[in-house]
Amino acid sequence: MVSSGVDVDADSIAQRLAESLSFATVSHRDVAKVERAPFMALRAWGAQRYPLLHDPALVERHDVGEGQLFILRGSEPLEAPLLLLAHTDVVPVEDASREAWTHAPFGGVIADGYVWGRGALDDKASAISIYEAMEALLRDGIQPRRTLIAAIGEDEEVRGLRGAGRLAVLLEELEIEPFMILDEGMALLDGAFDGVEPLVGLIGLTERGYATLEFLAEAEGGHASMPPERSAVFSLSRALARLEERPMDAHIDGVVGELLDRLRLEQPPLQRLVTSNPWLFGAVITAQMESKPGSNAMLRTTFAPTIVRAGEVENSLPTQARAWVNARVHPSDSVASVLAYVQALVSDLGVTVSLRDGACEPPPASPSSGLAWESLCRAIRVLEPGCVQAPSLVVGATDARHYVGLSEHVYRFVPMRLKPEDLPRIHGVNERIGVENLAELVRFYLEIALSA
Repeated sequence: MVSSGVDVDADSIAQRLAESLSFATVSHRDVAKVERAPFMALRAWGAQRYPLLHDPALVERHDVGEGQLFILRGSEPLEAPLLLLAHTDVVPVEDASREAWTHAPFGGVIADGYVWGRGALDDKASAISIYEAMEALLRDGIQPRRTLIAAIGEDEEVRGLRGAGRLAVLLEELEIEPFMILDEGMALLDGAFDGVEPLVGLIGLTERGYATLEFLAEAEGGHASMPPERSAVFSLSRALARLEERPMDAHIDGVVGELLDRLRLEQPPLQRLVTSNPWLFGAVITAQMESKPGSNAMLRTTFAPTIVRAGEVENSLPTQARAWVNARVHPSDSVASVLAYVQALVSDLGVTVSLRDGACEPPPASPSSGLAWESLCRAIRVLEPGCVQAPSLVVGATDARHYVGLSEHVYRFVPMRLKPEDLPRIHGVNERIGVENLAELVRFYLEIALSA
């Protein structure tokens, strides 16, 4: 039960999340390749399971593609509204990984205290919890002080242009300026930071930008029995290897500096001495953070080769070899500076590097102070009194970046309880969320909706 007195039934919520996971709402960058039927079936299911939320006499609803906007009017219409974000699309499941799943990824199974399936963490748990919170308010006849708005996107996993992009435009047309915007991004982390005993609620103030770089190596073709001194594949391989060996500079200032400042208050004396003096121990702090993929991603722009293509047959040399490298742009860098760095890095290898469509800069950081920030921290403390709240950088991309022009206060946090070993489940095998933790998400949304 939250301070509002609204009852939350964990088992019923888990059942509804499990049902939603059975819809394979897989997004695709190519709109023509998206199977629309699961999205439409999920929408019909939502209207059936959440009838009050879909009652036009109670809630104003806008359908934008497969995305939806729900507006529950508050008792004080002059107060700026609270905007909650989530998305219902999921990443695909590789055929080669299906046998490694404990339960079928689209089976919607509840077992061993967890709800299992693709989207259990990213991000149907958030969407369903928002639905549950709004339905509960309507069921109990509780009107929040601020207008409560839910914007549910359809394609966050492939840049969010059709979903969040269009929903943000609609909100602008409706002249809605939210008091606070809250999306996924960070969580309640257990054991993620050396020397910090309490749970840490990381609140994303901003996120890294996004760019895909195309590497192209060209050479003469010919018979594989007579390889030339320089082949397209070897040239491309050298370029990718150099990119791995020479990362861009690390940064322990800005939002990351704010995070370190907050965490050092929880650290033992020796660690606190190190983190309190970055001017002296900067190399030590950087080395510690570089040792883990998650914290290394907070330090710098990272590069990940995701697609490599060359050749058609095994005994013929390809004339071209291509690779697509996903760059996540640190707020201290820009898309242009990242492209220039990589082009200069491989210029002597005969490999050209160009920028593919869809790049976006890191958005501006929201403040870690003020009424909106304190409202969010208070809601977290109600849920977990001993939790440390700390500003952070989201290493991935979220739908929130489409809404930054609507409010100065854009935060990225959902109270999912995650240990380091849980992080690979996101977009990976055996994605799951605890039944009790899922109920906490609903309590959290209720708390912030009624106390902000």
